[in-house]
Amino acid sequence: MATTAGKSFDTYGPATLQIIPTGPELELIWQAGTLEQADEVNGQYTPVPGAVAPYYKVTPGAVRKFYRIKL
Repeated sequence: MATTAGKSFDTYGPATLQIIPTGPELELIWQAGTLEQADEVNGQYTPVPGAVAPYYKVTPGAVRKFYRIKL
């Protein structure tokens, strides 16, 4: 039951972002919200085009990226 687990069905958060390597790609998995990316950890984050919860695949490149979930 949600009440005994300390969870509620009417609120979001905290969101968890899982990053799973699958060969040359990474699978990004999250429950809800908007997946955002930036070039620096404290940089300006923007939505990842085409990313829809709960799943998105990305191929890492030479430029590093930081990801977060915005609820």
